[in-house]
Amino acid sequence: MDIWIGSITPDHNGSTCLLKNGELVFYIEEDRLSRLKYEGVPFAGLDLIRKYTDRLDRLVISHYGSLDDYNPTSILAKTSHIGLEDFYTAYARKIGLIDKKFDVKKQHYQVYDAGVHHHIMHATNAFINSGFDEANVLVSDNRGSYKSINKDSGVETETILFFTKHNFTEIFKRVYVFTDDDSFEKFYSDRGYYYSNSLNICRAYEQMVEYCGFNFLEAGKAMGLAPYGKPDSNIPSIFEGNYPKYRHNKEFYKNGQLVINDYLKRATLEIKQNFAYSVQKQCEDMMMQMIQFSVQKTDCKNVIVTGGFGLNCSANYQYRKRLPKDINLYCEPISHDGGTSIGAARFVWNTMYKSSFSKLETLYLGPSENLNYNLKDKEQSFNVTKQDVVRLLLEQKLICIFQSKSEAGPRALGNRSILFDPRVPNGKDIVNRVKKREWFRPFAGTILLDYVHDWFDMAGLEESPFMMYAVDTLEDKRKIIPSIVHVDGTCRIQTVTKKQNLHFYELIEEFYKQTSVPILFNTSFNLAGEPLVETIDDALETLRNSDLEYLYLPEINKMIRVPNV
Repeated sequence: MDIWIGSITPDHNGSTCLLKNGELVFYIEEDRLSRLKYEGVPFAGLDLIRKYTDRLDRLVISHYGSLDDYNPTSILAKTSHIGLEDFYTAYARKIGLIDKKFDVKKQHYQVYDAGVHHHIMHATNAFINSGFDEANVLVSDNRGSYKSINKDSGVETETILFFTKHNFTEIFKRVYVFTDDDSFEKFYSDRGYYYSNSLNICRAYEQMVEYCGFNFLEAGKAMGLAPYGKPDSNIPSIFEGNYPKYRHNKEFYKNGQLVINDYLKRATLEIKQNFAYSVQKQCEDMMMQMIQFSVQKTDCKNVIVTGGFGLNCSANYQYRKRLPKDINLYCEPISHDGGTSIGAARFVWNTMYKSSFSKLETLYLGPSENLNYNLKDKEQSFNVTKQDVVRLLLEQKLICIFQSKSEAGPRALGNRSILFDPRVPNGKDIVNRVKKREWFRPFAGTILLDYVHDWFDMAGLEESPFMMYAVDTLEDKRKIIPSIVHVDGTCRIQTVTKKQNLHFYELIEEFYKQTSVPILFNTSFNLAGEPLVETIDDALETLRNSDLEYLYLPEINKMIRVPNV
């Protein structure tokens, strides 16, 4: 009999995934279903499970909790009857995924984000996706689970674990302690735990993001702003010392909070740019030290970066450029908290069955979508070839592409994308205006894999299928594709092959035949402040509420036009 494991993460970037006999059936973030960005209550995701099975053998809930010590069996045995997990259990019973005879003690497995558990979920997902047999897994985020030793308690912020196929060991952990004692510092050498109230890497970055005027979850905006900055003598180092016992500069941070001094109070655009630049560089440097520290501790040359900071594609590329060639680096594409639902489900499956997993080959993990649509007055649907679509691109039309399963994670990879001609000099301004985004935000490019080394410095990378690196564009190519080259000469790229995405590949191939440029401008199919579209109805509504006009459905060779009136 098939074994079905459903797993949810009820927090910002709430998500749901479903395993069938250990294989991932689908993964979806709740905001794609509710249309409320960063939605953290995944009831719609639980509803979606019923499209695939009318029962669950295991219900896994990955969230923040509190356990003092890690115990491999406690993750599967503990069940609380107080708190949010009971609402989800009750709802699963209400919709029939579990019945009244469901034995909670035996079958309702809670994955508490307690002790070290939140970071274990990040790490488990990333390690399995990497395909490594063994690796150092580095988790860096704002906060993870609560951890206490004796009377010292706080939240984990950075964890280094050594993983093998069926086991892992904690190498080091930083724990942020809630105290007004700005000098608090304690190291438990027998466990490798460092307790302090010192600012960590990811929190420092988020403080900068908020100072620049963005939501703390909008780190990508600050990452786009940073290259406009430059070194500023009025902004000293935010960190003092080296990894692992670095501390923050008390002049700029106190009790984990940014001190807004007279200089920062001016908050001009130039100061924000320079501050973003400074924090970006310093966080990159500290993460490099974290990588080097992990290799020294284990002598393992396979390194994985995950947790919220793992999505910093500018930093990811700098690691590639600066690390020795014998270091194998993998940056997890679903490294934000949404990915912990997958990590939790896989942890339960692996703990129960000691089963192996295969390397992550695709991010097209959304539920299957139909292409049935209803048009309103003046909206048109007509047959097209790829040559027709390219002709529209050459007329500087924005083309929305919608096909198959949606992409997991924050990056559009050709199934829910807006496409444009990368050669248009002011293309970035055109598309930012249409998407209602800030002027400084850059765009990505998707390139046929066979030509990537002719256009970009890959720093030893063979491919970039998940758009996890902002790489240097070769000097002689920058003027050819100005709308996707950022102010610092980098471009966040996706490489694509026929096997990975046939229709998208063939469209770029046709563009190449007509222009000698094997690249398309690629950005996520959404407007500012909205999640990526999930269904074709979402896609049509986005066109109806914007200056976007063309929706391309390559699986059925159809183009829909929603005229702007």
